[in-house]
Amino acid sequence: MASTAAGNEHTGYTYVAIPNQVRVPGSCPPPWLHTDQTTTGGTSAVVCVGATDQNDNIANFSSWGPVTWQGISGFDDYPYNPGMGLIRPDVSAPGVSIKSCDYSNINGYQSMSGTSMACPCVSGVMALMLSKNINLTPAEICEILQTTAVPLPNASSPKNNTYGAGRIDAFAAVSTIAVIQAPQEFMANPLSSSQIELQWQKNINNDPVIVFANTVTEFGKPQKGNSYQIGDVLADGGEVIYFGDEVSFIHTNLSQGTPYFYKLFAYNENYEYSKEIDAQACTRNQYPLFEGFEDENALFCWEQEQIENEIFWVYGKGNNDNNPPNPYEGENNLIFKWNGNQSEIGSTTRLFLPPMEMNDFDNVKLSFALYNEGTNNISDQLSIYYKTAESEDWTLWKSYSKSLDIWTLDTLVLPENVETQSLQICFQGKLKGGYGICIDNLYVEGFNTISVDDYFLADKITVYPNPTTGKLRVTSYELQVTGIELVDIYGRIQKAESRKQKAEGEIEIDITNLAVGVYFVKIYTEAGVVTKKVIKN
Repeated sequence: MASTAAGNEHTGYTYVAIPNQVRVPGSCPPPWLHTDQTTTGGTSAVVCVGATDQNDNIANFSSWGPVTWQGISGFDDYPYNPGMGLIRPDVSAPGVSIKSCDYSNINGYQSMSGTSMACPCVSGVMALMLSKNINLTPAEICEILQTTAVPLPNASSPKNNTYGAGRIDAFAAVSTIAVIQAPQEFMANPLSSSQIELQWQKNINNDPVIVFANTVTEFGKPQKGNSYQIGDVLADGGEVIYFGDEVSFIHTNLSQGTPYFYKLFAYNENYEYSKEIDAQACTRNQYPLFEGFEDENALFCWEQEQIENEIFWVYGKGNNDNNPPNPYEGENNLIFKWNGNQSEIGSTTRLFLPPMEMNDFDNVKLSFALYNEGTNNISDQLSIYYKTAESEDWTLWKSYSKSLDIWTLDTLVLPENVETQSLQICFQGKLKGGYGICIDNLYVEGFNTISVDDYFLADKITVYPNPTTGKLRVTSYELQVTGIELVDIYGRIQKAESRKQKAEGEIEIDITNLAVGVYFVKIYTEAGVVTKKVIKN
Protein backbone atom coordinates (compact mmCIF):
# COMPACT_ATOMS: atom_id res chain seq x y z
CA MET A 1 0.00 0.00 0.00
CA ALA A 2 1.35 3.44 -0.94
CA SER A 3 0.88 6.97 0.34
CA THR A 4 1.37 8.98 -2.85
CA ALA A 5 1.75 12.70 -3.52
CA ALA A 6 -1.03 14.32 -5.55
CA GLY A 7 1.48 16.64 -7.24
CA ASN A 8 2.26 20.37 -7.28
CA GLU A 9 0.71 21.34 -10.60
CA HIS A 10 -2.18 23.63 -9.51
CA THR A 11 -0.41 26.99 -9.96
CA GLY A 12 2.52 28.67 -11.65
CA TYR A 13 4.55 27.47 -14.56
CA THR A 14 3.86 23.83 -13.62
CA TYR A 15 0.07 24.22 -13.97
CA VAL A 16 -1.68 21.32 -15.70
CA ALA A 17 -5.33 21.38 -16.67
CA ILE A 18 -7.93 19.14 -14.98
CA PRO A 19 -8.50 16.15 -15.33
CA ASN A 20 -4.74 15.58 -15.76
CA GLN A 21 -3.48 17.68 -12.86
CA VAL A 22 -2.89 14.85 -10.37
CA ARG A 23 0.27 12.90 -11.04
CA VAL A 24 0.47 9.16 -11.58
CA PRO A 25 0.38 7.06 -9.41
CA GLY A 26 -1.65 9.49 -7.29
CA SER A 27 -4.30 9.39 -10.01
CA CYS A 28 -4.85 5.67 -9.39
CA PRO A 29 -8.06 4.81 -7.50
CA PRO A 30 -7.86 4.06 -3.76
CA PRO A 31 -8.50 0.62 -2.24
CA TRP A 32 -11.72 1.94 -0.61
CA LEU A 33 -14.20 4.17 -2.42
CA HIS A 34 -15.78 6.94 -0.30
CA THR A 35 -19.57 7.09 -0.30
CA ASP A 36 -19.32 10.50 -2.01
CA GLN A 37 -17.62 8.78 -4.95
CA THR A 38 -20.86 7.79 -6.71
CA THR A 39 -19.21 6.83 -9.99
CA THR A 40 -17.44 3.55 -9.35
CA GLY A 41 -14.71 1.55 -11.05
CA GLY A 42 -11.61 -0.44 -10.32
CA THR A 43 -9.47 0.00 -7.21
CA SER A 44 -5.76 -0.15 -6.39
CA ALA A 45 -3.60 0.23 -3.28
CA VAL A 46 -2.86 3.97 -3.54
CA VAL A 47 -3.88 6.72 -1.11
CA CYS A 48 -3.50 10.10 -2.84
CA VAL A 49 -2.38 12.96 -0.56
CA GLY A 50 -2.83 16.72 -0.96
CA ALA A 51 -0.98 19.40 1.06
CA THR A 52 -2.34 21.87 3.67
CA ASP A 53 -0.71 24.67 5.63
CA GLN A 54 -0.67 25.28 9.39
CA ASN A 55 -4.14 26.87 9.23
CA ASP A 56 -5.68 23.88 7.42
CA ASN A 57 -5.89 25.82 4.17
CA ILE A 58 -5.10 23.94 0.99
CA ALA A 59 -1.64 24.78 -0.36
CA ASN A 60 -1.86 26.86 -3.51
CA PHE A 61 0.33 24.38 -5.39
CA SER A 62 -1.49 21.17 -4.32
CA SER A 63 -2.99 19.43 -7.36
CA TRP A 64 -6.77 19.18 -7.67
CA GLY A 65 -8.93 16.45 -9.06
CA PRO A 66 -10.85 14.92 -10.55
CA VAL A 67 -9.05 12.47 -12.79
CA THR A 68 -10.41 9.98 -15.30
CA TRP A 69 -9.39 6.59 -16.62
CA GLN A 70 -11.89 6.75 -19.43
CA GLY A 71 -10.44 5.58 -22.72
CA ILE A 72 -7.39 4.00 -21.07
CA SER A 73 -6.98 0.47 -22.45
CA GLY A 74 -7.55 -2.18 -19.80
CA PHE A 75 -9.34 0.23 -17.42
CA ASP A 76 -11.83 2.58 -19.13
CA ASP A 77 -13.60 3.72 -15.95
CA TYR A 78 -14.36 6.86 -13.90
CA PRO A 79 -15.69 8.86 -16.90
CA TYR A 80 -15.45 12.69 -16.69
CA ASN A 81 -17.43 15.44 -18.41
CA PRO A 82 -19.93 13.93 -18.63
CA GLY A 83 -19.36 12.08 -15.36
CA MET A 84 -17.82 13.04 -12.02
CA GLY A 85 -14.52 11.27 -12.69
CA LEU A 86 -12.48 10.02 -9.74
CA ILE A 87 -12.22 12.34 -6.74
CA ARG A 88 -8.59 13.18 -5.99
CA PRO A 89 -6.92 13.49 -3.48
CA ASP A 90 -8.18 11.04 -0.85
CA VAL A 91 -6.91 13.05 2.14
CA SER A 92 -4.65 15.99 2.85
CA ALA A 93 -1.81 16.47 5.36
CA PRO A 94 0.57 19.26 6.41
CA GLY A 95 2.88 19.99 3.48
CA VAL A 96 3.82 23.69 3.73
CA SER A 97 7.06 24.86 5.40
CA ILE A 98 7.89 21.40 6.75
CA LYS A 99 11.27 21.03 8.45
CA SER A 100 13.25 18.42 6.59
CA CYS A 101 16.79 17.31 5.86
CA ASP A 102 18.91 19.61 3.70
CA TYR A 103 19.96 17.63 0.65
CA SER A 104 22.95 19.95 0.15
CA ASN A 105 24.24 19.71 3.73
CA ILE A 106 24.53 16.32 5.45
CA ASN A 107 24.43 18.00 8.89
CA GLY A 108 21.70 20.54 8.19
CA TYR A 109 17.96 21.02 7.87
CA GLN A 110 15.75 23.21 5.74
CA SER A 111 12.10 24.16 5.33
CA MET A 112 10.41 22.53 2.33
CA SER A 113 6.92 22.53 0.83
CA GLY A 114 5.08 20.17 -1.48
CA THR A 115 2.69 17.23 -1.53
CA SER A 116 5.83 15.11 -1.24
CA MET A 117 6.21 16.57 2.25
CA ALA A 118 2.59 15.71 3.08
CA CYS A 119 2.48 12.05 2.04
CA PRO A 120 5.22 10.90 4.54
CA CYS A 121 2.92 12.16 7.30
CA VAL A 122 0.18 9.87 6.00
CA SER A 123 2.66 6.98 5.71
CA GLY A 124 3.54 7.45 9.38
CA VAL A 125 -0.11 7.28 10.40
CA MET A 126 -0.52 4.10 8.34
CA ALA A 127 2.43 2.60 10.20
CA LEU A 128 0.91 3.52 13.57
CA MET A 129 -2.36 1.90 12.53
CA LEU A 130 -0.63 -1.30 11.48
CA SER A 131 1.40 -1.38 14.68
CA LYS A 132 -1.89 -1.55 16.53
CA ASN A 133 -3.48 -4.14 14.24
CA ILE A 134 -1.23 -5.84 11.68
CA ASN A 135 -4.28 -7.49 10.07
CA LEU A 136 -5.70 -4.27 8.66
CA THR A 137 -6.27 -4.50 4.92
CA PRO A 138 -5.44 -1.64 2.51
CA ALA A 139 -9.18 -1.00 2.13
CA GLU A 140 -9.64 -0.79 5.92
CA ILE A 141 -6.69 1.59 6.31
CA CYS A 142 -7.97 3.81 3.52
CA GLU A 143 -11.50 3.85 4.98
CA ILE A 144 -10.27 4.76 8.48
CA LEU A 145 -8.02 7.55 7.15
CA GLN A 146 -10.91 9.12 5.23
CA THR A 147 -13.69 8.67 7.79
CA THR A 148 -11.63 10.04 10.68
CA ALA A 149 -10.16 13.00 8.73
CA VAL A 150 -11.17 16.55 9.68
CA PRO A 151 -13.58 17.66 6.91
CA LEU A 152 -12.43 20.74 4.99
CA PRO A 153 -12.97 23.50 4.10
CA ASN A 154 -15.69 23.18 6.78
CA ALA A 155 -17.21 20.56 9.05
CA SER A 156 -20.05 19.74 6.64
CA SER A 157 -17.88 19.38 3.55
CA PRO A 158 -18.19 16.15 1.53
CA LYS A 159 -15.14 14.53 -0.01
CA ASN A 160 -14.01 16.97 -2.65
CA ASN A 161 -11.38 17.50 -5.31
CA THR A 162 -9.38 20.01 -3.23
CA TYR A 163 -8.87 18.50 0.22
CA GLY A 164 -10.19 15.00 -0.42
CA ALA A 165 -12.00 13.72 2.69
CA GLY A 166 -10.10 16.30 4.77
CA ARG A 167 -6.91 16.74 6.79
CA ILE A 168 -5.84 13.51 8.45
CA ASP A 169 -6.29 13.07 12.20
CA ALA A 170 -3.64 10.64 13.44
CA PHE A 171 -5.07 10.26 16.94
CA ALA A 172 -8.61 9.62 15.70
CA ALA A 173 -7.42 7.11 13.10
CA VAL A 174 -5.38 5.07 15.55
CA SER A 175 -8.02 5.32 18.30
CA THR A 176 -10.63 3.84 15.96
CA ILE A 177 -8.74 0.56 15.72
CA ALA A 178 -9.76 -2.07 18.25
CA VAL A 179 -7.00 -4.30 19.57
CA ILE A 180 -7.91 -7.94 20.11
CA GLN A 181 -4.97 -9.87 21.49
CA ALA A 182 -4.18 -13.02 19.51
CA PRO A 183 -4.17 -16.43 21.19
CA GLN A 184 -0.72 -17.20 22.56
CA GLU A 185 -0.10 -20.69 21.22
CA PHE A 186 -1.49 -23.01 18.54
CA MET A 187 -0.47 -26.61 17.81
CA ALA A 188 -1.71 -29.32 15.43
CA ASN A 189 -0.86 -32.98 16.04
CA PRO A 190 -2.01 -35.93 13.90
CA LEU A 191 -3.80 -38.62 15.93
CA SER A 192 -4.45 -41.04 13.08
CA SER A 193 -5.07 -41.23 9.35
CA SER A 194 -8.37 -39.38 9.80
CA GLN A 195 -7.94 -37.12 12.86
CA ILE A 196 -5.83 -34.11 13.86
CA GLU A 197 -5.93 -32.64 17.35
CA LEU A 198 -5.75 -28.85 17.66
CA GLN A 199 -4.71 -27.19 20.92
CA TRP A 200 -4.28 -23.52 21.81
CA GLN A 201 -3.81 -21.12 24.68
CA LYS A 202 -6.34 -18.27 24.84
CA ASN A 203 -5.33 -14.62 25.09
CA ILE A 204 -5.00 -12.73 28.36
CA ASN A 205 -8.62 -11.52 28.08
CA ASN A 206 -9.88 -15.10 27.71
CA ASP A 207 -11.63 -14.17 24.46
CA PRO A 208 -13.33 -16.94 22.45
CA VAL A 209 -11.63 -18.27 19.32
CA ILE A 210 -12.55 -19.34 15.81
CA VAL A 211 -10.64 -21.90 13.70
CA PHE A 212 -10.53 -22.01 9.90
CA ALA A 213 -9.17 -25.03 7.97
CA ASN A 214 -8.06 -25.69 4.40
CA THR A 215 -6.08 -28.30 2.48
CA VAL A 216 -4.14 -25.52 0.69
CA THR A 217 -2.43 -22.44 2.07
CA GLU A 218 -4.93 -19.92 0.66
CA PHE A 219 -7.03 -18.22 3.35
CA GLY A 220 -9.22 -15.18 3.54
CA LYS A 221 -9.65 -13.04 6.65
CA PRO A 222 -12.77 -12.84 8.83
CA GLN A 223 -14.45 -9.48 8.34
CA LYS A 224 -15.02 -7.14 11.27
CA GLY A 225 -18.64 -7.25 12.38
CA ASN A 226 -19.36 -10.61 10.71
CA SER A 227 -20.21 -13.68 12.76
CA TYR A 228 -19.52 -17.13 11.30
CA GLN A 229 -21.07 -20.57 11.67
CA ILE A 230 -19.60 -24.05 11.28
CA GLY A 231 -19.17 -24.78 7.59
CA ASP A 232 -19.00 -21.14 6.49
CA VAL A 233 -16.24 -20.54 3.93
CA LEU A 234 -14.28 -17.29 3.57
CA ALA A 235 -14.22 -15.74 0.10
CA ASP A 236 -10.48 -16.39 -0.34
CA GLY A 237 -10.45 -19.80 1.35
CA GLY A 238 -10.79 -21.38 4.77
CA GLU A 239 -13.77 -23.21 6.31
CA VAL A 240 -14.98 -22.67 9.86
CA ILE A 241 -14.50 -25.92 11.83
CA TYR A 242 -14.79 -24.55 15.37
CA PHE A 243 -15.71 -21.46 17.37
CA GLY A 244 -16.19 -21.05 21.10
CA ASP A 245 -14.47 -21.03 24.47
CA GLU A 246 -12.66 -24.40 24.53
CA VAL A 247 -8.86 -24.78 24.29
CA SER A 248 -8.79 -27.87 22.06
CA PHE A 249 -10.66 -29.47 19.19
CA ILE A 250 -10.30 -32.74 17.24
CA HIS A 251 -10.71 -32.31 13.48
CA THR A 252 -12.23 -35.56 12.20
CA ASN A 253 -13.29 -37.33 8.98
CA LEU A 254 -10.05 -36.35 7.23
CA SER A 255 -8.25 -37.94 4.28
CA GLN A 256 -5.14 -39.99 4.94
CA GLY A 257 -1.68 -38.63 4.17
CA THR A 258 -3.08 -35.16 3.49
CA PRO A 259 -1.77 -31.76 4.63
CA TYR A 260 -4.20 -29.60 6.59
CA PHE A 261 -3.62 -25.91 7.29
CA TYR A 262 -5.28 -23.97 10.09
CA LYS A 263 -5.71 -20.34 11.16
CA LEU A 264 -6.83 -19.38 14.66
CA PHE A 265 -8.31 -15.98 15.63
CA ALA A 266 -9.59 -14.55 18.89
CA TYR A 267 -12.67 -12.32 18.69
CA ASN A 268 -14.80 -10.11 20.95
CA GLU A 269 -18.51 -9.45 21.33
CA ASN A 270 -18.43 -7.01 18.40
CA TYR A 271 -16.86 -9.67 16.17
CA GLU A 272 -13.58 -7.85 15.85
CA TYR A 273 -10.80 -10.35 15.12
CA SER A 274 -7.21 -10.63 16.25
CA LYS A 275 -4.11 -11.36 14.24
CA GLU A 276 -4.12 -14.98 13.11
CA ILE A 277 -1.89 -17.78 14.39
CA ASP A 278 -1.03 -20.64 12.02
CA ALA A 279 -0.68 -24.37 12.51
CA GLN A 280 -0.40 -27.26 10.10
CA ALA A 281 -0.19 -31.04 10.19
CA CYS A 282 -0.47 -34.08 7.97
CA THR A 283 -2.74 -37.00 8.73
CA ARG A 284 -0.98 -40.33 9.01
CA ASN A 285 -0.88 -42.75 6.10
CA GLN A 286 -2.56 -46.13 5.96
CA TYR A 287 -1.78 -48.94 3.60
CA PRO A 288 -1.76 -49.09 0.71
CA LEU A 289 0.04 -45.83 -0.16
CA PHE A 290 0.58 -44.94 -3.82
CA GLU A 291 2.42 -41.80 -4.92
CA GLY A 292 2.90 -41.05 -8.61
CA PHE A 293 4.22 -37.51 -7.90
CA GLU A 294 1.57 -35.83 -10.05
CA ASP A 295 0.44 -33.45 -7.27
CA GLU A 296 3.22 -31.19 -5.97
CA ASN A 297 1.32 -30.66 -2.69
CA ALA A 298 2.00 -34.30 -1.79
CA LEU A 299 5.59 -33.47 -0.80
CA PHE A 300 4.34 -31.12 1.91
CA CYS A 301 3.90 -34.11 4.22
CA TRP A 302 7.38 -35.40 3.38
CA GLU A 303 10.13 -33.69 5.35
CA GLN A 304 13.60 -33.12 3.91
CA GLU A 305 16.90 -32.89 5.76
CA GLN A 306 20.05 -31.55 4.11
CA ILE A 307 23.00 -33.58 5.41
CA GLU A 308 25.52 -31.95 3.07
CA ASN A 309 24.84 -28.75 1.06
CA GLU A 310 21.32 -27.61 0.20
CA ILE A 311 20.06 -29.62 -2.76
CA PHE A 312 16.40 -30.66 -2.50
CA TRP A 313 14.33 -33.50 -3.88
CA VAL A 314 11.99 -31.83 -6.39
CA TYR A 315 9.31 -32.60 -8.94
CA GLY A 316 10.19 -32.75 -12.62
CA LYS A 317 9.88 -34.57 -15.92
CA GLY A 318 12.55 -37.25 -16.10
CA ASN A 319 15.67 -35.48 -14.84
CA ASN A 320 14.49 -32.26 -16.54
CA ASP A 321 16.86 -33.10 -19.37
CA ASN A 322 17.26 -36.30 -21.40
CA ASN A 323 18.47 -38.79 -18.78
CA PRO A 324 15.67 -39.86 -18.72
CA PRO A 325 13.53 -37.56 -20.87
CA ASN A 326 10.25 -38.77 -19.34
CA PRO A 327 8.82 -40.17 -16.11
CA TYR A 328 8.17 -43.88 -15.71
CA GLU A 329 4.47 -43.04 -15.92
CA GLY A 330 2.39 -39.87 -15.97
CA GLU A 331 3.66 -36.30 -16.23
CA ASN A 332 6.05 -35.99 -13.26
CA ASN A 333 8.45 -37.91 -11.09
CA LEU A 334 10.78 -37.18 -8.18
CA ILE A 335 14.32 -35.93 -8.87
CA PHE A 336 17.51 -35.44 -6.87
CA LYS A 337 20.29 -34.01 -9.05
CA TRP A 338 23.09 -31.50 -9.12
CA ASN A 339 23.06 -28.32 -11.22
CA GLY A 340 26.51 -28.61 -12.77
CA ASN A 341 28.40 -26.84 -9.98
CA GLN A 342 31.34 -28.93 -8.74
CA SER A 343 30.77 -27.70 -5.21
CA GLU A 344 27.47 -29.64 -5.24
CA ILE A 345 29.23 -33.01 -5.56
CA GLY A 346 28.74 -34.84 -2.27
CA SER A 347 25.41 -33.15 -1.57
CA THR A 348 23.31 -35.47 0.56
CA THR A 349 19.63 -35.02 1.38
CA ARG A 350 17.15 -37.27 3.15
CA LEU A 351 13.47 -37.40 2.22
CA PHE A 352 11.19 -38.79 4.92
CA LEU A 353 7.80 -40.32 4.26
CA PRO A 354 5.30 -39.62 7.07
CA PRO A 355 4.92 -42.42 9.67
CA MET A 356 2.46 -45.12 8.62
CA GLU A 357 0.19 -47.22 10.81
CA MET A 358 0.73 -51.00 10.73
CA ASN A 359 -2.06 -52.06 13.05
CA ASP A 360 -3.52 -54.63 10.65
CA PHE A 361 -0.26 -55.97 9.16
CA ASP A 362 2.97 -57.62 10.26
CA ASN A 363 5.10 -56.75 7.21
CA VAL A 364 5.52 -54.11 4.53
CA LYS A 365 6.37 -54.16 0.86
CA LEU A 366 7.93 -51.09 -0.80
CA SER A 367 7.86 -50.91 -4.61
CA PHE A 368 9.06 -48.13 -6.87
CA ALA A 369 10.53 -47.32 -10.29
CA LEU A 370 14.15 -46.08 -10.29
CA TYR A 371 16.34 -44.37 -12.91
CA ASN A 372 19.93 -43.55 -11.93
CA GLU A 373 22.09 -43.16 -15.01
CA GLY A 374 25.77 -42.56 -14.48
CA THR A 375 28.27 -40.59 -16.52
CA ASN A 376 31.99 -41.37 -16.94
CA ASN A 377 31.46 -44.52 -14.83
CA ILE A 378 30.14 -42.42 -11.94
CA SER A 379 26.61 -42.85 -10.58
CA ASP A 380 24.76 -41.10 -7.82
CA GLN A 381 23.79 -43.16 -4.76
CA LEU A 382 20.33 -43.86 -3.39
CA SER A 383 20.04 -45.41 0.07
CA ILE A 384 16.71 -46.47 1.58
CA TYR A 385 16.31 -46.66 5.36
CA TYR A 386 13.50 -47.56 7.71
CA LYS A 387 12.75 -47.31 11.41
CA THR A 388 9.89 -48.59 13.50
CA ALA A 389 9.86 -46.01 16.29
CA GLU A 390 10.69 -42.32 16.56
CA SER A 391 13.41 -43.01 19.13
CA GLU A 392 15.16 -45.67 17.01
CA ASP A 393 18.12 -45.19 14.70
CA TRP A 394 17.61 -45.60 10.98
CA THR A 395 18.29 -49.10 9.57
CA LEU A 396 19.66 -49.44 6.02
CA TRP A 397 17.18 -51.31 3.86
CA LYS A 398 19.00 -51.22 0.52
CA SER A 399 21.53 -49.05 -1.34
CA TYR A 400 21.76 -48.41 -5.10
CA SER A 401 24.99 -47.12 -6.63
CA LYS A 402 25.14 -48.82 -10.05
CA SER A 403 24.14 -47.04 -13.23
CA LEU A 404 20.55 -47.68 -14.33
CA ASP A 405 19.90 -46.16 -17.77
CA ILE A 406 16.37 -47.54 -18.04
CA TRP A 407 13.48 -47.25 -15.63
CA THR A 408 13.78 -50.26 -13.33
CA LEU A 409 11.17 -51.65 -10.93
CA ASP A 410 12.28 -52.88 -7.53
CA THR A 411 10.52 -54.20 -4.43
CA LEU A 412 11.74 -54.38 -0.84
CA VAL A 413 10.22 -56.38 2.01
CA LEU A 414 11.05 -55.90 5.70
CA PRO A 415 13.05 -58.67 7.39
CA GLU A 416 10.75 -61.21 9.01
CA ASN A 417 12.06 -60.52 12.52
CA VAL A 418 11.02 -56.85 12.47
CA GLU A 419 8.10 -56.20 14.80
CA THR A 420 6.38 -52.85 14.65
CA GLN A 421 3.08 -51.01 14.94
CA SER A 422 4.28 -48.11 12.80
CA LEU A 423 6.89 -47.56 10.12
CA GLN A 424 8.75 -44.62 8.63
CA ILE A 425 10.78 -44.79 5.41
CA CYS A 426 13.64 -42.52 4.33
CA PHE A 427 15.11 -42.01 0.83
CA GLN A 428 18.64 -40.62 1.00
CA GLY A 429 20.24 -39.25 -2.16
CA LYS A 430 23.96 -38.57 -2.47
CA LEU A 431 25.28 -36.78 -5.56
CA LYS A 432 28.52 -38.12 -7.00
CA GLY A 433 28.38 -36.73 -10.54
CA GLY A 434 25.74 -38.81 -12.33
CA TYR A 435 22.68 -37.58 -14.16
CA GLY A 436 20.61 -37.61 -10.98
CA ILE A 437 18.30 -39.99 -9.12
CA CYS A 438 14.75 -40.29 -10.42
CA ILE A 439 11.93 -42.11 -8.58
CA ASP A 440 8.38 -42.73 -9.75
CA ASN A 441 5.28 -44.78 -8.87
CA LEU A 442 6.17 -45.35 -5.24
CA TYR A 443 3.90 -47.92 -3.59
CA VAL A 444 3.93 -49.00 0.06
CA GLU A 445 1.72 -51.87 1.13
CA GLY A 446 1.18 -53.82 4.32
CA PHE A 447 0.62 -57.56 4.25
CA ASN A 448 0.53 -60.49 6.63
CA THR A 449 3.08 -63.29 6.53
CA ILE A 450 0.90 -65.73 8.41
CA SER A 451 1.51 -69.39 7.83
CA VAL A 452 -0.78 -70.64 5.06
CA ASP A 453 -0.99 -74.15 3.78
CA ASP A 454 0.59 -74.35 0.32
CA TYR A 455 -2.17 -76.58 -0.97
CA PHE A 456 -4.77 -74.06 0.23
CA LEU A 457 -3.03 -71.29 -1.73
CA ALA A 458 -2.61 -73.54 -4.77
CA ASP A 459 -6.37 -73.97 -4.83
CA LYS A 460 -7.03 -70.26 -4.55
CA ILE A 461 -4.51 -68.93 -7.14
CA THR A 462 -4.02 -70.07 -10.74
CA VAL A 463 -1.48 -68.90 -13.34
CA TYR A 464 -2.15 -69.86 -16.98
CA PRO A 465 -1.30 -70.60 -19.69
CA ASN A 466 1.90 -72.19 -18.44
CA PRO A 467 4.13 -72.52 -20.49
CA THR A 468 3.30 -69.37 -22.44
CA THR A 469 4.69 -67.39 -25.36
CA GLY A 470 3.12 -64.09 -24.40
CA LYS A 471 0.53 -63.28 -21.78
CA LEU A 472 -0.03 -64.79 -18.32
CA ARG A 473 -3.33 -64.62 -16.49
CA VAL A 474 -3.31 -64.70 -12.70
CA THR A 475 -6.70 -65.54 -11.26
CA SER A 476 -7.61 -65.41 -7.58
CA TYR A 477 -10.54 -67.19 -5.99
CA GLU A 478 -11.78 -65.66 -2.71
CA LEU A 479 -8.35 -64.15 -1.98
CA GLN A 480 -7.62 -60.48 -2.67
CA VAL A 481 -4.45 -59.99 -4.72
CA THR A 482 -2.64 -56.77 -3.79
CA GLY A 483 0.52 -57.09 -5.87
CA ILE A 484 2.35 -59.26 -8.39
CA GLU A 485 6.02 -59.54 -9.28
CA LEU A 486 7.67 -61.56 -12.02
CA VAL A 487 11.33 -62.38 -11.24
CA ASP A 488 14.00 -64.32 -13.12
CA ILE A 489 16.05 -67.19 -11.70
CA TYR A 490 18.45 -64.64 -10.16
CA GLY A 491 15.66 -62.87 -8.28
CA ARG A 492 15.72 -59.79 -10.51
CA ILE A 493 12.32 -58.17 -11.01
CA GLN A 494 11.16 -58.19 -14.63
CA LYS A 495 7.57 -57.09 -14.18
CA ALA A 496 5.67 -55.66 -11.24
CA GLU A 497 2.15 -54.50 -10.63
CA SER A 498 1.01 -52.87 -7.40
CA ARG A 499 -2.73 -52.67 -6.97
CA LYS A 500 -3.86 -49.30 -5.69
CA GLN A 501 -7.05 -50.96 -4.49
CA LYS A 502 -7.49 -54.53 -3.38
CA ALA A 503 -9.64 -56.54 -5.75
CA GLU A 504 -10.41 -60.11 -6.57
CA GLY A 505 -10.43 -61.45 -10.11
CA GLU A 506 -8.08 -61.83 -13.07
CA ILE A 507 -4.84 -59.95 -13.67
CA GLU A 508 -2.99 -60.09 -16.99
CA ILE A 509 0.81 -59.90 -17.32
CA ASP A 510 2.39 -59.46 -20.74
CA ILE A 511 5.81 -61.17 -20.97
CA THR A 512 6.01 -61.25 -24.77
CA ASN A 513 9.24 -59.24 -24.80
CA LEU A 514 11.05 -61.34 -22.16
CA ALA A 515 13.70 -63.86 -23.10
CA VAL A 516 12.86 -67.56 -23.24
CA GLY A 517 13.45 -69.22 -19.87
CA VAL A 518 12.18 -69.95 -16.39
CA TYR A 519 10.55 -67.24 -14.24
CA PHE A 520 8.73 -67.04 -10.94
CA VAL A 521 5.50 -65.17 -10.24
CA LYS A 522 5.24 -63.83 -6.67
CA ILE A 523 1.62 -63.11 -5.79
CA TYR A 524 0.89 -61.00 -2.72
CA THR A 525 -2.49 -61.67 -1.12
CA GLU A 526 -4.33 -60.84 2.07
CA ALA A 527 -3.47 -64.36 3.31
CA GLY A 528 0.22 -64.36 2.46
CA VAL A 529 2.60 -64.60 -0.47
CA VAL A 530 2.59 -67.45 -2.95
CA THR A 531 5.22 -68.15 -5.62
CA LYS A 532 4.57 -70.08 -8.82
CA LYS A 533 7.06 -71.12 -11.49
CA VAL A 534 6.28 -70.29 -15.11
CA ILE A 535 8.05 -71.09 -18.38
CA LYS A 536 8.38 -68.62 -21.25
CA ASN A 537 8.72 -70.34 -24.64
